[in-house]
Amino acid sequence: MLRPMTAMLTLALSSVGLADDVTVEVYATSFEPDEIDVQPGDTVTWTYISGYPHTITSGTPCTADGIWFDEQINSGSPTVTWTVPDSAAGMEIDYFCTPHCAMGMTGAINVAGAESGTYAVRMFDCTGSLEWSATSDGGSSWQWGGSSSADSQIFQLALEVWGSLEIEVLSATGMSCYTVGGSTSGISTGTMTLTSGYHVITSASASYASIGFQLPGGSPAGPSSAPLWDEISIHGSAHWEDRDGRVHYEFTGDYPGLHQFIGVLNAASEGTADMFWYGSLGSVGITLSSEAEEGSVVVPAGTSELMDAGTGMFHLRIALGDPPADPCPSDIDGDGTVGINDLLELIGAWGPCM
Repeated sequence: MLRPMTAMLTLALSSVGLADDVTVEVYATSFEPDEIDVQPGDTVTWTYISGYPHTITSGTPCTADGIWFDEQINSGSPTVTWTVPDSAAGMEIDYFCTPHCAMGMTGAINVAGAESGTYAVRMFDCTGSLEWSATSDGGSSWQWGGSSSADSQIFQLALEVWGSLEIEVLSATGMSCYTVGGSTSGISTGTMTLTSGYHVITSASASYASIGFQLPGGSPAGPSSAPLWDEISIHGSAHWEDRDGRVHYEFTGDYPGLHQFIGVLNAASEGTADMFWYGSLGSVGITLSSEAEEGSVVVPAGTSELMDAGTGMFHLRIALGDPPADPCPSDIDGDGTVGINDLLELIGAWGPCM
């Protein structure tokens, strides 16, 4: 069973309840209805009725924001679907049809705020030894240990919390929790309660620090179709963050002859990942991209693995899921409009590609 984006981080805890499918009809110069109310996890489906051409483009009319969606819809491709991510909670997302925006073809999606007890992992960094695994309830288990040198032990887990979140701390040595805009307090075993706000669980000792804890169930801040992690074991350094609608991960190790890294992926269906790597890296079920070159790889349905080959240092960068669409590929100079400067850029580059 594919666990909801617990990826090695339990990205966000979703609201309890069944997801809805909300339909918007696309007419010659209007969306019907032009304003809808949804919550994270719902699916919005735009259905083509009449007119041509149309786009479903997020942004302030009539400027694409490049964040949520930018798709074409017509009689040949009559539907566009979008699943509302948890990261959109509490937002009003405006959108428009690019060719007909000046005629008032705009819409708005009102996303309900996150319910109490939800959270999102915004960033994670560590050096040392990390054991991470998904749990059967959709949560995650974390076990980390640093080294005897404060210069070489880092653990920082940044959580954004809505309402009240309870974390079960199984063990803790030399750890603290910093609340942005507030105070720093030590962490001990037992139930740690975090209230609404931004919190950072961090190592805070000049000597050895370690922590073991469990986070409750999670759901994706990125695309739900992305392959997800079931297990992570790293002796070295790890970093990941929620960025551009996807989760980006980095793993580094440099201990020859020592088992440094293994990551077990689980996918409900075939997916993709962008990858860059070099050094001693192996895989099971995944064909790696060319070494030291950015490339896209296929992650098969079911279980697959990435691991160090055990013969030396390695570095792996990987982003799961499809990259966000370019909201305006004709805007060559990137100034937010398509105009004469874009044409001059194209003419200046005329000729064979080198």
